[in-house]
Amino acid sequence: MSENWSKNFFNLMYLELFLRRTDEEIDKFSNKIIEELEIKKGEKVLDAGCGVGDIANKIAEKTQAEVMGIEQIEEYVEEGKKKFRNVHIVHGDLRETNVFKMFDKAYCWNTSWGYFNKHDDILIIENLFRSLKVGGKFALETINPSELRRNFKPKIETRIGSKRIIRSSVLQEDATRDVMKQTWLFLEDNLEEEILNYKTTLNLYYLAELKNLFKDIGFNSVEGKEEGIRQIVSGIK
Repeated sequence: MSENWSKNFFNLMYLELFLRRTDEEIDKFSNKIIEELEIKKGEKVLDAGCGVGDIANKIAEKTQAEVMGIEQIEEYVEEGKKKFRNVHIVHGDLRETNVFKMFDKAYCWNTSWGYFNKHDDILIIENLFRSLKVGGKFALETINPSELRRNFKPKIETRIGSKRIIRSSVLQEDATRDVMKQTWLFLEDNLEEEILNYKTTLNLYYLAELKNLFKDIGFNSVEGKEEGIRQIVSGIK
């Protein structure tokens, strides 16, 4: 897979079609994260893979915490800086993050993790561990593979305005793990050719494996839970 695939896939069209969350959705996600991490006024909080920063902005607004977002897609960073004033968004790659003992809380939400190889997936969690102060807490939300398999749909078509998105998925086992490989077709009404065609691979981690990974990295008080198609693992440094 090309090193720049994520920058190409999560482009402005993806932002326009999928990341324009409603106020109700932003409220729901932010409340969940605040509850999970027990975010308090004045704490330093990191949103790892923040997109345009809408959720981070809402968390800062609700808690008066100091929230910083790191995002790899430059267009998202620029849009977020223009739109939101309660969050500080910086451009960066989570695999190369060099912040140490800076944050009280950190989170990675909405399947922003798992798109690289296993080494890089682990590296990201290690970097986030290092970014926490002693006693700081990190929470990771990912897809629940068990629930995904139970309700797997190999093809999903979505219509947004004049555009159709056809997502074809395959679940398979690679050498060391389950992966979900997807092909995304973006089509425009009245046009014979597709607008975009992308292929993605998402590594699927079961809850027990994630909990063990957190412990191996050095987290204490590791907890995990399944919530339908999502699962959440957290730990304290």
